Amino acid sequence: MYLQDLHVENFVSRKPSTVSKVLKIVMIVLAVITFILGLVVPYLLIMPLLFAALAWYYQMNSQIDFDYSYTNGVIEIAKVMNKSRRKQMLSVEMKDVVVVAVSKSDPVRAYVGRRMKTYDCTAHEEGVKYYCMIFKNPDHSNQEEKLLFQPDEEFLDAMRTVAPRSIHKD
Repeated sequence: MYLQDLHVENFVSRKPSTVSKVLKIVMIVLAVITFILGLVVPYLLIMPLLFAALAWYYQMNSQIDFDYSYTNGVIEIAKVMNKSRRKQMLSVEMKDVVVVAVSKSDPVRAYVGRRMKTYDCTAHEEGVKYYCMIFKNPDHSNQEEKLLFQPDEEFLDAMRTVAPRSIHKD
């Protein structure tokens, strides 16, 4: 009998926060002001470089994307910063999943307010539905942890093939 691998991917982009945008603009303005002041007082010429470096740092870290991947019962979440740096955040096997449901819905209501490690991999967009996954992490003594994410219907259906009782679509 031939079994085909099941692989589904989702990609979610987080919008830069308002604070991040404001800080970047402030750093650029301060770089220009200190450059002009540095023409009068030469020892201040190092300050524009500092503010320009801070503006660059905020720019590099303000664009965050999340790549969700489901392959044969394993969910992997990667964080992509500035579309160039990829960091593997989390890998969860479906056998460790306790429940997946829309955030703050009845199946996950018992976990609201509990102190547990939380991975927020959502876009932070107003009015967009996101899901909460509670799972036991074997790397952390099987402690329950929480993943907030935004899977599409295909992703949820793929997860449901392995753990139908744990996945609540609506």
